[in-house]
Amino acid sequence: MGRTNPALMAKRQREVAEMLINGTQTRDIVTFMHDKYNVSKVTVERDVTEAYKWIRQYIVRNVDDVLSLHISRYETVFTNAMGMGDFKSAIAALRAIEDLLKLREQQPLVAVTNNEINIDGLSLQEIKEILQVDANTTTKKHISSNT
Repeated sequence: MGRTNPALMAKRQREVAEMLINGTQTRDIVTFMHDKYNVSKVTVERDVTEAYKWIRQYIVRNVDDVLSLHISRYETVFTNAMGMGDFKSAIAALRAIEDLLKLREQQPLVAVTNNEINIDGLSLQEIKEILQVDANTTTKKHISSNT
């Protein structure tokens, strides 16, 4: 075989990517491409690898586009809220941007602050388990400190 025409190779890889997206099995792609373009199994496998790279890049680019669009919309909400003096909504918009960009860690389900337990989103069973652990821990500390 001679040198591969880059345009023909790109066309083949686009077809392979399309077949992968449609859920065609690799063995069927190999057979189809061999019959259509008279290329070896190794060549088609290289085309499959390149097609997967292209698909991955496309997905990353689309996620970035959606992320950019949402950040832009939250910035608009922030600007409008500040213009109306609605600071609560402005702060909520900033927090939403931080969440999209994963700038801060998620808060734990149970947070103890100033001897108060935040139990938002926990089931009754989970609350009982937390209280039981705290009661046992407190009791053990109390008993050991008195002896």
